[in-house]
Amino acid sequence: MKTKYMAIFSLGRPQAEHARIDDVIGACCGRDMQKVMIGNKAVVYVFESEKPPHSLDFSRVLMNDDQSLFIALDVGYASGAGFGGLRGWMNSHGIGRKSP
Repeated sequence: MKTKYMAIFSLGRPQAEHARIDDVIGACCGRDMQKVMIGNKAVVYVFESEKPPHSLDFSRVLMNDDQSLFIALDVGYASGAGFGGLRGWMNSHGIGRKSP
């Protein structure tokens, strides 16, 4: 079963490697995704995938000062690194405790 996700990336110092985020997300959703840049340091994707975000490999794409947040739009699931305040609020409101 496919789950709808929103992924948010905050890129501390954008570099060429960050272009590969498209490749990682595109590979898991058959390139059926939407991407929105927010300024020059943040990008948001919406996509559907059978793979949960924690199983995607961003190890060669994201750098030490980058942050990521994945939200399952249809089940109230969140996964990511950084965005502590946002994730804390989501956890306190029941988002992030379930797994797709």
